[in-house]
Amino acid sequence: MVLEHTMETNAFRSKSRARLAKAGVDIPATLPMIDDFSVRPKAEILDRIACLNAVAAVAHAFDKNKALAWISHEGILESLTDDELSFLDSGAGNVDEFKVQVEGMWALAWLVGVVPNFDFWRGCDQRFVTMLPDLRTAESSSNFRARANVRNEVEIGSEVDLAYCLHWALRDADIKGENPPKGITPFVVVERRRALEWAVGNAAWNEVSLDT
Repeated sequence: MVLEHTMETNAFRSKSRARLAKAGVDIPATLPMIDDFSVRPKAEILDRIACLNAVAAVAHAFDKNKALAWISHEGILESLTDDELSFLDSGAGNVDEFKVQVEGMWALAWLVGVVPNFDFWRGCDQRFVTMLPDLRTAESSSNFRARANVRNEVEIGSEVDLAYCLHWALRDADIKGENPPKGITPFVVVERRRALEWAVGNAAWNEVSLDT
């Protein structure tokens, strides 16, 4: 899927501005818009969700050996980042950083149609774990993968642009010593933006640019 920088990308910004205005957030007209992008293959996105599922589970006290065995059985060891592999293998790394990545997993699950609704003003549903393969029983991801269907590029591009605008607003507020926009939790925006930018870019998961 490839979307060029045309009238549609301008429409993304118009929609973002309207959504942000309702929340009392204003962004400058000079803020760059999305360039052309290509959505990654569905299988690659689903592999990333599976890796995040295992890592998030371990960050929330699931047995790391069982998580690593599940990843191995799924045949996606190579999809783990070095940091993720170290965390699952030896517990190395910042647990809190892995915990918050559940928001990125939520964004990717929305992108493949498993999550029906997506709202940056709300954290992921507490029932999210029930939508994912059950690691406690070493459930295969096959049913999860069968339910997945990547959304169209217009839907995706709209949320990518909104994530960028919200992240800019967060950083602008921080620079000015002000509170974040009302109802916004910073890590929710950052982790979801990381996931969406990864999904429409070419960078490795841990090398996604979050410049604003």
